[in-house]
Amino acid sequence: MDDVPLPFLPPATLQHLDLTMSVRTPEYPLPSLPRLLGLLERCPQLREAKLRGRPERSDTPIAATMVALPSLTQLALTLYPLHANATLLSHLVLPETQMTLCVRGQVRATIGETMAHMLLLLHPAHPSLRWTKALRRLLLTWAPGRWDLHAHCGADDFTGAPALSLAGRAHAHEGMPLRGLVGGWAFSTENIEVAVLSFVNNNIANDEARNFVREPITRAQWVAALEALPTLRTLRIIGLVSEDVWALVDALGSTEPAVLCPKLEALEFMDVRSRPWNTVWGQLVDAVKVRARREGAKGGLERVEFFNCCVTGSEEMDKEFNDFGVDLVVE
Repeated sequence: MDDVPLPFLPPATLQHLDLTMSVRTPEYPLPSLPRLLGLLERCPQLREAKLRGRPERSDTPIAATMVALPSLTQLALTLYPLHANATLLSHLVLPETQMTLCVRGQVRATIGETMAHMLLLLHPAHPSLRWTKALRRLLLTWAPGRWDLHAHCGADDFTGAPALSLAGRAHAHEGMPLRGLVGGWAFSTENIEVAVLSFVNNNIANDEARNFVREPITRAQWVAALEALPTLRTLRIIGLVSEDVWALVDALGSTEPAVLCPKLEALEFMDVRSRPWNTVWGQLVDAVKVRARREGAKGGLERVEFFNCCVTGSEEMDKEFNDFGVDLVVE
């Protein structure tokens, strides 16, 4: 079908391109990936592009040449199947300055599965992803059946549009949408300073909530998520349970093969639904000791905070942390 002419050929001066076809109407697909790349190559002044749908199957191999889009500031991809997004990106040269990239999956896939598809063709130094070195803040939110990852370049807060946005649907009972993330992130995380990991279950119907059982987050999943964040300074955990926290604290307190997030200064817990905190309290104190010993009194962990976590502070608890130069905040 690659010999069928397109209904239009964009002019070289085109700056905005939006091609959207429903994946539910396979008789009306997007142009094949070789033709999509050909379209993009005709538009060197393109500033915004949105491609959504199922590209037409093609026996024509994709040329090895790269398509440079030096003026692009926004790119939104929702292609099916999932690997089509990575295939298209693998043939693009994007500006190394800050831009906005949004990739959304239309099938059930964890972040690990999404990254696995991308990592087959992409890596942080790839010409389409070099700009991700500017990312500083990471927000991962998941709920039964979906997940969203937003990353920002600003070092202040999460206001404004994210520079990188990934989203997909996942299995409702999965503990954390990072299963299978063993090869690392496809984009650069080497300069991420703040990470927020938030589980939200308020979209479950009341009659479903009573029977809803979420898989706990394992230590291996925490390690996979955090080992690629060497410059992380603040980690905020929202909406998890004691089993999740136990695995996290166990990972943060380990010295083998190396301390995770060695520059971590603040560990924050918000709305953590837990059995009595004494089930993990001793382990948390041990983790503080380990990190303090390895990083010295003037570096490393400085603050542990609890917000709405059913934790009652005490002078004894304060002293346990203060002895190692760590402030304990309970609100």
